[in-house]
Amino acid sequence: ILPIASGVIGSTIAVQDAKSEQFLLSQSALVAVEHIARAFGRRKRAIHDGGPSDSAFQSALGQCGEILAFCSSRLDGTFARGSIYDLLSTSALCAATLIHGQGPSSLPLLPDLVKPLVDSLTKTNTLVTRNLDHEQKGHCAVAQVSLLRALTALIETVPQFMPQYLPSLLTDKVLLSEAIRDPHLVADPVQAAVERFDAVLATSVAARLLLPTVSAA
Repeated sequence: ILPIASGVIGSTIAVQDAKSEQFLLSQSALVAVEHIARAFGRRKRAIHDGGPSDSAFQSALGQCGEILAFCSSRLDGTFARGSIYDLLSTSALCAATLIHGQGPSSLPLLPDLVKPLVDSLTKTNTLVTRNLDHEQKGHCAVAQVSLLRALTALIETVPQFMPQYLPSLLTDKVLLSEAIRDPHLVADPVQAAVERFDAVLATSVAARLLLPTVSAA
């Protein structure tokens, strides 16, 4: 199943003018990948149980990064099609599951994951502070929660390698933005996701590595 899903996801990345129908197909493929990753758990158990190999999950995680970058490049400061946000959210949630499953094997893909996650959250946060309708706000809130879950998964899984990325995360446009901190703007699920990220950051990253960045922010 994974090779088929990979082909569907890859087809979206390859098409510059992909349509909503293609986004929906890729979402379905990403959901399938996430369910497989959840079912087989961590990669060692997956291999012993005859499940997908480590390289298959690694490839899927790489594609999540590509989809995240694809979506981020299409967020231009105005509200894009809802389908873009749906695909962005699905790829971020799939990435979160794969990151937990891959553990330290996620390291080679760290730069390709962090950048589109930060870029996407920055652009989505900017939109939230503008005059959006109820449906648009809903799409943005789901995207924020999904992106925060992926970032939380990275902090939980490879905390010792995240300090170099903290300066780009702990800014007033990303994780210190009023779009995810102001109770008047933030939906309850977003607030819960932020609180979860804060708790994981405080308990997972060594204080000697965390404090300089927090003090600078």
